[in-house]
Amino acid sequence: MDEIDRYYQLLNLKRGASLAEVKRAYRHLALLWHPDRYPHNSHLQIEAEEKFKEINYAYDRLRRLLSDPDFSISPIPSPPPPPPQ
Repeated sequence: MDEIDRYYQLLNLKRGASLAEVKRAYRHLALLWHPDRYPHNSHLQIEAEEKFKEINYAYDRLRRLLSDPDFSISPIPSPPPPPPQ
């Protein structure tokens, strides 16, 4: 798995999702994992802070990449055909 695939995975998206899909997924996850949702549970708040940082980083990287007109996501290579018998 490469770096870009990891960003998509963090946002629960498949490789090649559009910028609009990335933004929608980010907003959903940001609401779900925002640390302010867990003010009375320090364990959950710490976990949410880490998750929130990961989500923000993934969103920022994908947003920058997908906004770059020179960037294109190469398709996932298909496995080679089986050898002839």
